[in-house]
Amino acid sequence: MKLSKLKLWNYRCFGSEEQVILIDQLTTFIGNNSAGKTAALSALNCMFSENSNDRILHRSDFHLPQNILPDEMEQQSLYIEAVFEFEELQSGSNGGEYAIPIFFQHFVVDNPGGLPYLRIRLEATWEKSNTIDGSIDSKISYITCPEFAEIEEGNRTNASRRDLDKIRVIYVPAVRDPSKQLKNASGTMMYQIMSSINWSEETKGNVKAKIKELNEQFEEEKGVSMFGTSLGKQWKTYDSDERYSTASLRFNSADIETSIRKTEVVFEPTETGKEYTIDQMGDGLRSLFYISLVDSILDVEGQMVREIETDPEHTITLHCARFNCEFFIRQTQIWISYIFPPPGSEWFPVFRFQ
Repeated sequence: MKLSKLKLWNYRCFGSEEQVILIDQLTTFIGNNSAGKTAALSALNCMFSENSNDRILHRSDFHLPQNILPDEMEQQSLYIEAVFEFEELQSGSNGGEYAIPIFFQHFVVDNPGGLPYLRIRLEATWEKSNTIDGSIDSKISYITCPEFAEIEEGNRTNASRRDLDKIRVIYVPAVRDPSKQLKNASGTMMYQIMSSINWSEETKGNVKAKIKELNEQFEEEKGVSMFGTSLGKQWKTYDSDERYSTASLRFNSADIETSIRKTEVVFEPTETGKEYTIDQMGDGLRSLFYISLVDSILDVEGQMVREIETDPEHTITLHCARFNCEFFIRQTQIWISYIFPPPGSEWFPVFRFQ
């Protein structure tokens, strides 16, 4: 399974004439500023980004024709379509046994004996309304008719987000900010790893006990104790609600889940003899570290695949099902990684092209 085409219509700088972009194993976009390079990559984000904010359409995503002023436009529509091919199903191919069946019922075949392909289309309409940004309605569907045929309503089948999440886009823009990605917040790279770790109950208990012990050590310091006591006393004079009535100083989180949100990477040795965080590094090193961070995620996925191949019954630390079909877009490069099926299903190492 691989992405073979991207179709854009009335999306950002792409106008009312459908633009078809052919995707190969390595695809490079070259063009002038505002030619649509970033727009083409962002279009994939609108359908397949794991960050829900990246999938939200805005007024600016709808193409504004040259002969129309912004205030004059009453309505506009757009579509973004991704076409996937299944070359592994070719006769004599050794890869056919690894095909994921989840999209099978939505396959399209142009003629008898032809290779199947999959069409996923985002369609949206913007209308002027009593709000500043107007109103936007959107829908993602499987298109079940051939590309050369006119699409009728019966050819559209709703695509669930659960199924679409089997395809994932990671977009790395030209401005790389590793410090943001190192924060264990939803949608960041660090969150992908940390939220996938299957922490044992023993580890959780040990960490919680150590955190409690550390907090108690802080509280035994006289200055800390005085401030904590005063803070709790003064809070009670302002808050009469029984809820939240106790205010306590805490220097570390109470459990492992909240503790790992403060995960950071430090670098040493340094000129000062102290550890450096990524924010203290130069622009060039920050950019290089951003790329190495992404490579680390892909490397972990590769280790997971090899471990399962060696011992399919072995339970590994990371939940494999969280890593799906992944597009890694770095500037103008697209790398496709691995596919895993839903939990409890047989796993399928599908492809990685780069």
